[in-house]
Amino acid sequence: MPAELDDPWFARDHHGDLVPWRVESLVTPDYDSTGYQSYVADVMTFWLDRGVAGWRLDSAWSVPASFWRRVLTSAPTYATRRRCDHVGRREKGRHEG
Repeated sequence: MPAELDDPWFARDHHGDLVPWRVESLVTPDYDSTGYQSYVADVMTFWLDRGVAGWRLDSAWSVPASFWRRVLTSAPTYATRRRCDHVGRREKGRHEG
């Protein structure tokens, strides 16, 4: 197994196997991992500090709202420096299986 698949940021089932994310070739992140939350907050802050106005998250609706609350709390520049029209917007539709 490649070393990156041993990362604690990935969700595992009761057998310890990686949990696929909607597509067999992708794995589900462990949304409760504080390391993963910090990483996402750091990426958001990095790009906002460089003037990015926003980004597209096609599957944001499939991520638990509690994850976004924790990440946005960890990335204060996101919450205070930018107007966020769609934070927490969870649209389900034609892409659901």
